[in-house]
Amino acid sequence: MATAYTLAANATLRDIGNASIWGVATARTGSDTINTNGFNFTQDQDSRYGLGGNTSATWGSLTILATKGGKTTWFVEVDVQRGNIA
Repeated sequence: MATAYTLAANATLRDIGNASIWGVATARTGSDTINTNGFNFTQDQDSRYGLGGNTSATWGSLTILATKGGKTTWFVEVDVQRGNIA
């Protein structure tokens, strides 16, 4: 069953499982949703193979409320030696 996260502070994917930031301490299961709730979410690693992820842990919806704001940032790792996306 998908987990519905409502941020309680600015968050990164590395913080997943921290209830004081993500609103719940539940691990990701797949089709999970995020409501930024006026805070910022930074996707700082691979959502399926990074910390707190699994190969079924794809995202469902990501909600940024116009009345509360918030934003998302996605980092893409680049191999600067070769010029490739890692």
